[in-house]
Amino acid sequence: MRPTIFLSRPAALSLAQEEFFDAWNAHLVGLGFKAERLRRPQYTRNPWEQLQSILVRADGVVAFGFSQASSSDSGAAAARSWSMRTSPWIHIEAAMAITTATPVLAVPEPGIEDGVFEPSVWSDCLYGIPAGIAPSRDAVPARWIDAVRLAACKCSDGLTGS
Repeated sequence: MRPTIFLSRPAALSLAQEEFFDAWNAHLVGLGFKAERLRRPQYTRNPWEQLQSILVRADGVVAFGFSQASSSDSGAAAARSWSMRTSPWIHIEAAMAITTATPVLAVPEPGIEDGVFEPSVWSDCLYGIPAGIAPSRDAVPARWIDAVRLAACKCSDGLTGS
Protein backbone atom coordinates (compact mmCIF):
# COMPACT_ATOMS: atom_id res chain seq x y z
CA MET A 1 0.00 0.00 0.00
CA ARG A 2 1.35 3.42 -0.98
CA PRO A 3 1.41 5.85 1.93
CA THR A 4 -0.82 8.88 1.39
CA ILE A 5 0.50 12.35 2.11
CA PHE A 6 -1.47 15.57 2.22
CA LEU A 7 0.28 18.55 0.62
CA SER A 8 -0.56 21.81 2.37
CA ARG A 9 0.30 24.96 0.42
CA PRO A 10 -1.04 28.41 -0.31
CA ALA A 11 -3.45 28.63 -3.23
CA ALA A 12 -1.73 31.49 -5.05
CA LEU A 13 1.94 31.03 -5.87
CA SER A 14 4.43 32.82 -8.08
CA LEU A 15 5.77 30.94 -11.09
CA ALA A 16 9.01 30.13 -9.25
CA GLN A 17 7.09 28.89 -6.20
CA GLU A 18 4.82 26.77 -8.40
CA GLU A 19 7.87 25.20 -10.07
CA PHE A 20 9.46 24.51 -6.65
CA PHE A 21 6.21 22.91 -5.44
CA ASP A 22 5.88 20.82 -8.62
CA ALA A 23 9.46 19.56 -8.24
CA TRP A 24 8.82 18.55 -4.62
CA ASN A 25 5.49 16.94 -5.51
CA ALA A 26 7.14 14.86 -8.27
CA HIS A 27 9.98 13.89 -5.96
CA LEU A 28 7.63 12.76 -3.18
CA VAL A 29 5.58 10.72 -5.64
CA GLY A 30 8.86 9.24 -6.89
CA LEU A 31 9.61 8.12 -3.32
CA GLY A 32 6.42 6.06 -3.43
CA PHE A 33 3.94 8.40 -1.79
CA LYS A 34 0.43 9.11 -3.03
CA ALA A 35 0.12 12.91 -2.86
CA GLU A 36 -3.20 14.66 -2.31
CA ARG A 37 -4.15 18.27 -1.78
CA LEU A 38 -7.15 20.53 -1.65
CA ARG A 39 -7.39 23.30 -4.17
CA ARG A 40 -9.08 26.53 -3.11
CA PRO A 41 -12.47 25.76 -4.75
CA GLN A 42 -12.55 22.37 -3.00
CA TYR A 43 -12.58 23.85 0.50
CA THR A 44 -16.06 23.87 2.00
CA ARG A 45 -17.61 26.86 3.72
CA ASN A 46 -16.95 25.18 7.09
CA PRO A 47 -13.72 23.27 6.38
CA TRP A 48 -13.00 21.71 9.79
CA GLU A 49 -14.77 18.37 9.29
CA GLN A 50 -13.48 18.18 5.72
CA LEU A 51 -9.89 18.73 6.88
CA GLN A 52 -10.26 16.26 9.76
CA SER A 53 -11.54 13.63 7.35
CA ILE A 54 -8.62 14.18 4.97
CA LEU A 55 -6.03 14.25 7.73
CA VAL A 56 -7.36 11.06 9.33
CA ARG A 57 -6.74 9.27 6.01
CA ALA A 58 -3.31 10.83 5.53
CA ASP A 59 -0.22 8.97 6.69
CA GLY A 60 1.81 12.18 6.56
CA VAL A 61 1.64 15.88 5.74
CA VAL A 62 4.01 18.16 3.88
CA ALA A 63 3.55 21.82 4.80
CA PHE A 64 4.98 24.22 2.20
CA GLY A 65 5.87 27.62 3.64
CA PHE A 66 5.74 29.99 0.70
CA SER A 67 5.84 33.73 1.28
CA GLN A 68 2.69 35.59 0.36
CA ALA A 69 1.99 39.25 -0.31
CA SER A 70 -1.39 40.81 0.12
CA SER A 71 -2.79 42.31 -3.06
CA SER A 72 -3.49 45.47 -1.06
CA ASP A 73 0.19 45.85 -0.09
CA SER A 74 2.38 48.17 -2.10
CA GLY A 75 5.91 49.54 -1.97
CA ALA A 76 7.89 48.92 1.22
CA ALA A 77 4.90 47.25 2.91
CA ALA A 78 4.71 44.70 0.10
CA ALA A 79 8.44 43.99 0.34
CA ARG A 80 8.18 43.45 4.11
CA SER A 81 5.04 41.30 3.95
CA TRP A 82 6.36 39.24 1.04
CA SER A 83 9.31 38.02 3.07
CA MET A 84 7.58 37.70 6.42
CA ARG A 85 4.46 35.53 6.18
CA THR A 86 2.87 32.51 4.67
CA SER A 87 -0.77 31.48 4.60
CA PRO A 88 -2.18 30.91 8.09
CA TRP A 89 -3.99 27.86 6.66
CA ILE A 90 -0.66 26.06 6.35
CA HIS A 91 -0.10 26.44 10.09
CA ILE A 92 -3.68 25.36 10.86
CA GLU A 93 -3.47 22.24 8.70
CA ALA A 94 -0.06 21.30 10.13
CA ALA A 95 -1.32 21.83 13.69
CA MET A 96 -4.38 19.66 13.03
CA ALA A 97 -2.06 16.88 11.83
CA ILE A 98 0.28 17.30 14.79
CA THR A 99 -2.60 16.87 17.24
CA THR A 100 -3.12 13.35 15.85
CA ALA A 101 0.66 12.60 15.80
CA THR A 102 0.65 12.51 11.99
CA PRO A 103 4.21 13.10 10.75
CA VAL A 104 4.53 16.61 9.30
CA LEU A 105 7.40 17.76 7.09
CA ALA A 106 7.92 21.55 7.03
CA VAL A 107 9.35 22.77 3.70
CA PRO A 108 9.93 26.54 3.99
CA GLU A 109 11.30 28.91 1.43
CA PRO A 110 13.95 31.40 2.59
CA GLY A 111 12.51 34.03 4.93
CA ILE A 112 9.73 31.84 6.32
CA GLU A 113 10.71 30.99 9.89
CA ASP A 114 7.58 31.31 12.01
CA GLY A 115 5.25 28.71 13.53
CA VAL A 116 5.85 25.20 12.16
CA PHE A 117 8.66 26.58 9.99
CA GLU A 118 10.76 27.61 13.01
CA PRO A 119 13.58 25.02 13.20
CA SER A 120 13.68 25.12 17.01
CA VAL A 121 10.21 23.50 17.18
CA TRP A 122 11.03 20.58 14.88
CA SER A 123 10.70 17.54 17.13
CA ASP A 124 8.46 14.55 17.77
CA CYS A 125 6.16 14.35 14.73
CA LEU A 126 7.23 17.71 13.24
CA TYR A 127 10.21 17.44 10.91
CA GLY A 128 11.74 20.11 8.74
CA ILE A 129 14.32 20.87 6.12
CA PRO A 130 16.49 23.96 5.72
CA ALA A 131 14.82 26.76 3.78
CA GLY A 132 14.95 26.59 0.00
CA ILE A 133 16.42 23.08 -0.29
CA ALA A 134 15.74 21.47 -3.66
CA PRO A 135 14.10 18.04 -3.58
CA SER A 136 16.46 15.09 -3.30
CA ARG A 137 16.65 11.82 -1.41
CA ASP A 138 19.03 13.44 1.07
CA ALA A 139 16.77 16.48 1.55
CA VAL A 140 13.84 14.47 2.93
CA PRO A 141 14.54 13.34 6.50
CA ALA A 142 14.67 9.54 6.65
CA ARG A 143 12.92 9.68 10.03
CA TRP A 144 9.92 11.43 8.41
CA ILE A 145 9.83 8.89 5.56
CA ASP A 146 9.98 6.02 8.07
CA ALA A 147 7.27 7.57 10.26
CA VAL A 148 4.93 8.02 7.28
CA ARG A 149 5.51 4.46 6.07
CA LEU A 150 4.97 3.11 9.59
CA ALA A 151 1.70 5.04 9.85
CA ALA A 152 0.57 3.53 6.53
CA CYS A 153 1.41 0.02 7.76
CA LYS A 154 -0.52 0.53 10.99
CA CYS A 155 -3.54 1.76 9.08
CA SER A 156 -3.46 -1.12 6.60
CA ASP A 157 -3.12 -3.61 9.49
CA GLY A 158 -6.22 -2.15 11.13
CA LEU A 159 -4.22 -0.70 14.01
CA THR A 160 -4.62 2.81 15.29
CA GLY A 161 -2.62 5.20 13.14
CA SER A 162 -2.80 8.67 11.76
